[in-house]
Amino acid sequence: MSSLLAHLRTGATKADPVLADRLVAAFGPDPSRADACLAVAKLRTAAGDDAEAARLTERAFRLEPTRFETAEAYLSRLVRRGDDGTAAKLVARLAT
Repeated sequence: MSSLLAHLRTGATKADPVLADRLVAAFGPDPSRADACLAVAKLRTAAGDDAEAARLTERAFRLEPTRFETAEAYLSRLVRRGDDGTAAKLVARLAT
């Protein structure tokens, strides 16, 4: 599964419910690994399930708040949804 996660992290993905289901079966609906959260979030975004993608992206950041990939994904999602206040707080937090 680690190679699959690496591929999803670096490659473009399209909606693939079978792959998403495999990842959820392997890591659960609330993965304890940030990379798994981001991978499933990417697939959920491609499938149009933005609410679940947002939840998983935030979970990834909470699991690993100092990891660049999780902070970048979470900040990007905040900006896309227009949550400027939370985005500004996060940038200030990351700057310290």
